[in-house]
Amino acid sequence: MSTGLYYAPCIFAEEKELLALLKVVAEYKRLFAVHMRCEGSDSIASFQEVLSLAERTGVRLEISHLKVIGKKNQHLVDEALSLIDQAHERGLDVQFDQYPYCYGSTSLFSLLPPSYLRLPRE
Repeated sequence: MSTGLYYAPCIFAEEKELLALLKVVAEYKRLFAVHMRCEGSDSIASFQEVLSLAERTGVRLEISHLKVIGKKNQHLVDEALSLIDQAHERGLDVQFDQYPYCYGSTSLFSLLPPSYLRLPRE
């Protein structure tokens, strides 16, 4: 299962919904690939969220494009990698990929605050 928790409508997925889906993924011994909810100042909470989901359901986890955005947040990289190392020590199958360029690319729409993303599009 692949999802972009950073993007609407997936940004609105609640833990209960994700756990239900991931239990099915785990039943078939498949992979959970995820763009995390936040890659900036709240990135550690996002790492903890996906690691917890993987641990609670037993899915293999692939974090898409591991990064921490913003110069002011670069100190979080070591903590993020440490969380992955700790997950490995607990027996979780956690992997990640990273693209080899300095700039990201996404839609302008995805950069809007969630409160705006909830508004009807007319």
